[in-house]
Amino acid sequence: MQREIVITPPRRALFGALGQLRALPGYGDLLYVLTLHRIRVRYKQSLLGPIWAVLQPLLLMLIFTVLFALARTVGWIAQWKEMIEDPNQKIGRPRQLYTGATRRNYLPLSRRK
Repeated sequence: MQREIVITPPRRALFGALGQLRALPGYGDLLYVLTLHRIRVRYKQSLLGPIWAVLQPLLLMLIFTVLFALARTVGWIAQWKEMIEDPNQKIGRPRQLYTGATRRNYLPLSRRK
């Protein structure tokens, strides 16, 4: 006798996953214990221990702030100083200057129909 195998697609796959997410708060203690275990194992030989997990992103944020934001400020100040000290500079934002034709042909209101 030969067995027959029937493969059917899962029904409501999205709703099934959402249903399992609803059960997640019931496993909060397990999630906490496993997370704590992973942090302890990963930073076991570190001098600072689990504090390094929090300290490392904060240090990276500080380093990138100094490298990119503060270093670029020097360039902005230099550009601003050059713009202010230029006697021929009439306006701080050159895009606001009108560069179109100086004379326009128009019909006065009294001659319009």
